[in-house]
Amino acid sequence: MKALIRLGVVRPIRPIECVVDTGAPFCVFPQKFWKDYASQIVWLKHEDDELLPSWLSVVSGIGGGAIRSAPGLIHLELVGFDGTSLAPQLVLASFASDGGRLKDPILGLGGMTFAGRRLEMINEAGNAWIEAID
Repeated sequence: MKALIRLGVVRPIRPIECVVDTGAPFCVFPQKFWKDYASQIVWLKHEDDELLPSWLSVVSGIGGGAIRSAPGLIHLELVGFDGTSLAPQLVLASFASDGGRLKDPILGLGGMTFAGRRLEMINEAGNAWIEAID
C-alpha cells in the first residue's frame, strides 16, 4: 500500500510517495529524501555515538544488507490522494545514510506516525484511508 506525506515544517508543494509497512516500528527515509530537510530534523544521537542499539542505528532487510542510519524527529504530514491532509505531527524516524541504495521511504506504524489517527484498510475493495480520531 502506498501513502503520500510531506516532511518538515517548510514543505515542498509536491508530496512524497512512500510504502506503508505494517511491520516497521517507525518510518525509514532514504538519504535522497531527507537530505534537504536535515536542518529540520532533531537528531537523537551524535555522529560519533556508538552506544545506541543496532535496531536504532542500522536499517536492514529493505535494501540488501545493513545500512547505517540515525534516529531523529521530524514533522510529517499525511496527505490523501484527493489532496486533503492531516495536520503535521512530530514523528520518530530512521534516516538512512544509504548512498542511493534505498528506493522508497517506509511509513511505519510506530514512532507516533498514527498517534491520534486511525488507518482503515478494506482489502477486498482495495480501499484504505487515514483519519484523525477525535
